[in-house]
Amino acid sequence: AAMARLFFRAVGQFVTADTISFVGVRNAGSIFRAPATVICSRRLSTSPREPETPSGRPPPTPDRPAPHWGWSEDGQMTALEAQQTTASREELWSFYKGVLQTKLGVSEKHDLGYTSVEELQEVGIPLVAARKLLRAAPPMSPPPSRHLENFDISNFGNMTSPGDTIEKLVQLGTQKNDRSTPNILCASWLGGALLGFGCSVYIMLAGGTLMIQSSLPGLHAVMCAGIFPIGLTLIVLTGAELLTGNMMSCILPFVARPAETQRWTAALTRVFSLSFLGNFAGSLTMATAASWLIFHGAPWDGFIVALAMKKVSAGFLATMVKGIGANWLVCLAIFQATSSNTVIGKIAGLWFPITAFVALGLEHSIANMFIIPLGIMTGADITVFQFLTDNLVPVVIGNTIGGGVFAGMLNYYNLTAYKKALKAH
Repeated sequence: AAMARLFFRAVGQFVTADTISFVGVRNAGSIFRAPATVICSRRLSTSPREPETPSGRPPPTPDRPAPHWGWSEDGQMTALEAQQTTASREELWSFYKGVLQTKLGVSEKHDLGYTSVEELQEVGIPLVAARKLLRAAPPMSPPPSRHLENFDISNFGNMTSPGDTIEKLVQLGTQKNDRSTPNILCASWLGGALLGFGCSVYIMLAGGTLMIQSSLPGLHAVMCAGIFPIGLTLIVLTGAELLTGNMMSCILPFVARPAETQRWTAALTRVFSLSFLGNFAGSLTMATAASWLIFHGAPWDGFIVALAMKKVSAGFLATMVKGIGANWLVCLAIFQATSSNTVIGKIAGLWFPITAFVALGLEHSIANMFIIPLGIMTGADITVFQFLTDNLVPVVIGNTIGGGVFAGMLNYYNLTAYKKALKAH
């Protein structure tokens, strides 16, 4: 009788609601997700029973979330699966990390979010562990719609805002105006020479594809213009100087601090004169080298002569207006490059405005310091006086208006007024 009482007491403690449910529906597969760890702990533990939910399972706690993994698809739990039900997610990640990296390319835990249970099972990870591993993955990035809802227009990422960029250009112009004469001459000579590389590649491509120009002139213009920004990219990334860029940056301190008119007038005259001389010297050096080493024969000599003659035949007013448009775009390219904090961002900011001005046939004074002398050396019937009066003088005037007024003064007024309005608001 005593043995019988002990037996039925043990059976009564063993047969719980969870055990009965498990015995009744274990063959239903993964539809019923029975917490095996709870059943095992009920059999072996002598601790007081935990409070149960209406379903008969203990409620989830911070250290034991509500389980969402279950049995294998055939309703059986292997010894490995039974062991992994009690393993922590970190232990499973450490155990399967080599397999995941080798077969699925998952090297970090957050990459698990891009996999599925089926993919993990295909590489040999049991269902229980696969589901547990996916719970270990950090939360995925929010969907794009949530990014758009939280988008902040004042957050420019790897670039500065337009208002901060214009202030940066004011500081840059102040530094340029304060530099020594030898430094300005050296940087300007380098600027003229580096722009000559871009002009040379442009002539090489444009003069060598004349058959495309005759049949598809628009495509030819844009295609050849797309290679020209090499020169300005070299200048900006190496810290060389162009007169046309200084027409914006060196005028901005004058605009920002008009009370110091006399000081800035003297500084502008000095910087502009030295930049002009240095750029001209660098461009002539490269034009001489190019005519001697590269462009001596068909089809480039004919293309160079025609291009140089076209530049001195447009008339004073038309040439000046083309100069305004050219340097407006060039200075906007410099503005965009200044706003970026990455090399690739600076290159992208430079590339498209420069491509636009070349494709449209606008006039840039420093580029003409290379192209027209090269045309004269190649055989173009152009005198030095004609070069200066019919092209260089009107283009310099137009470049000064485009860079100093349109890209400099108007941009400064627009952006500073906008910042003041934001602060007041």
